[in-house]
Amino acid sequence: MGCIKHRWCGKGYTWTAGPAGGGELLRDYTGSCLGAFSMNIGVCNAIRAELMALKQGLLLARLKNIKKLDIRVDSEACVKLLNTEKEQHGPKSQLVRACVELMNRKEWSVVLSHCYREANRAADWLANRGVAQEPHIIVEDQPSTALRPFLEYDIRGITCPRMINV
Repeated sequence: MGCIKHRWCGKGYTWTAGPAGGGELLRDYTGSCLGAFSMNIGVCNAIRAELMALKQGLLLARLKNIKKLDIRVDSEACVKLLNTEKEQHGPKSQLVRACVELMNRKEWSVVLSHCYREANRAADWLANRGVAQEPHIIVEDQPSTALRPFLEYDIRGITCPRMINV
């Protein structure tokens, strides 16, 4: 089996605490969806939401016995935080260590990189659904009808411009 693409997104709307959700999807090398989840995280900041979504996604990949992961995340700050060699301290340090320990398991081959939100629309949609849903995790073995268009957008590279105030 080829490498599994693992796209994840945590959704916290500010750098301070607010409503948060997470979403993740697993795809094979052809782009076919192998599984997805969304979760309501409660109240936290964006970085914590990203890390919580990653941890849950790694646990899902482990349950599905996936050994080779190409992880793409739309939070450059999270990628830097997870790729640093420096010991982490502070409120997120335990979560960072848990994610790094999962990614460094000897039976796994993991590549972690940044991608823009516009190229990660399906995971972003799942994270938005997580914010709006009840506080639990929804796991899908097959993509829902509502998720399918976003998967197609990502597979075909269809993006929509993001409006940025300058």
